[in-house]
Amino acid sequence: MLKNEVTDIQQRKLFNLTGLSVGSNQVITAYAQKLVGEIDNYTAVSDLPITFWQESYDVFKKIPELTDSLKLDSIEPLIGWLQGKDYKELADLYFEGKTETVVKRLEKVTHAFAWGFNSLIRHIGFYLNNQKIPSVFNSLTSFVTHGVSTTAAVYAISLGVHDRQIAITLSNACQTLYPQTEYPIFKEWLFNLDFGQWVALLKPSSESSRKIEECFDNVQQKQQTLQTNQKLFDCTFIDVGKSLKLDDSIKLDELLVVGFDDHLWLVTYDYQKYWQLCGENADKLKRFNRQMQDLILQKIDVQQATVTISVH
Repeated sequence: MLKNEVTDIQQRKLFNLTGLSVGSNQVITAYAQKLVGEIDNYTAVSDLPITFWQESYDVFKKIPELTDSLKLDSIEPLIGWLQGKDYKELADLYFEGKTETVVKRLEKVTHAFAWGFNSLIRHIGFYLNNQKIPSVFNSLTSFVTHGVSTTAAVYAISLGVHDRQIAITLSNACQTLYPQTEYPIFKEWLFNLDFGQWVALLKPSSESSRKIEECFDNVQQKQQTLQTNQKLFDCTFIDVGKSLKLDDSIKLDELLVVGFDDHLWLVTYDYQKYWQLCGENADKLKRFNRQMQDLILQKIDVQQATVTISVH
């Protein structure tokens, strides 16, 4: 039994939250303690050297729940993904031009890293004794999931810019004006851009013009939605190795949001399939009184692994 293997009550609660075995939690907790000792060195993603990603890969590789998904010959494809390289470029650089192999490998790696980082962040928080976790750690799951390396790019994606290259370009443009970009600042900046300014920033080609128009329309729709309902929250979701990958076969009206074990979960009505909600907005949603307010699913994007939830 868990209580016999882990005698400390608080640590036992921590282990219960990750969905990992005791042995796997012990691997994560040793790594978390090391990072806590170096925590002042990490304030931005640029402070995370390649050695950090390599060490994280090596640690996660030791975890049985994640091992089968981590089959890269080197960490370079993941670094390239975070730098915004597209599938074709990654295929040409690391996989003999086989784009399908890149997609399959990265899908598994990003899933494993999302689960691993989600667990790692909880352990880091535990050993920081409720001190604030550097924001870069809270963004690690989003960086890996979306294949970007700045919080501004994550903000862009959450606001409807679902093309990585466009999100990265817009985020870079904003950060030249506001180096320490916070979400409210980025949102206001993005919402105030007209289409002509998008064109000037993105310099569309015949191939990219359609994508730019679609992303611009998505942002306009997002702005209208936020203006009519200020209590909308975008969250990422991950499975925890005990359910199926969420795909288009499961419809929005077949899902609901429930709270369990200090987490919010996206579940089917029969509770047989479930996915954990993650990120800052998921933590905000947990603070609402569920007896007084309902959490309603408004939109789900299985490709981006995000869900929009309104509070009523």
